[in-house]
Amino acid sequence: MAEWWKKNSNTPLGDGNFQKIIEFYLFNCPCETEKGSESKGTKSYTRVSRRGVTLRSQGWTGGFLNTLLASMKHTSSGHLEYHTYNSKTDITTEVKNLEATCSLSDPHFEMVVLSERSDMSKTSSIFYYVRNAFAHGSFSVVDVNGERVYYLESAKDDKVKARLRLRETTLLKWIQDFRLSPNALKAALAQERKIKNSKHKKRAA
Repeated sequence: MAEWWKKNSNTPLGDGNFQKIIEFYLFNCPCETEKGSESKGTKSYTRVSRRGVTLRSQGWTGGFLNTLLASMKHTSSGHLEYHTYNSKTDITTEVKNLEATCSLSDPHFEMVVLSERSDMSKTSSIFYYVRNAFAHGSFSVVDVNGERVYYLESAKDDKVKARLRLRETTLLKWIQDFRLSPNALKAALAQERKIKNSKHKKRAA
């Protein structure tokens, strides 16, 4: 399993950005597990962290979870390979297949490959798997052309549940996305699309 992350790599413990990342994803993880049914009045939530503001209390519910996920896919490198699978899928095999088929122009390209969870949304599970990687020490940080890239892995009972490779700037951006109000982020994404469409029209003219 440790082939994805390097056990003996240096960890930037004293660095301010690393501390921000650990504080948010580990100590203030915004996830909750869910059980029961809303229609039956048995719906209940359990916080992953006792400290953190949850996605739900921040307003990230329903369609807004898709808004947040859409923004998260726009990473600092411009593209995120995002793939979800059912719990029976071998995540390690899927990651190897992905790396074999993607361009090698950037061997550290950003990716999120994970097993879906029945007790939380896809958006929430990304935060959860990042949290697990830090909580269990199954991560490493490498320097790529002066920029830090995080290799993160979440596993249970020796079965890999998620592998993520993310730039430090992406992890920091996700924190900013989460802290925006849902309507503010939705408006920002709409503005980005408007600018992009305008540029496309000018090129086509």
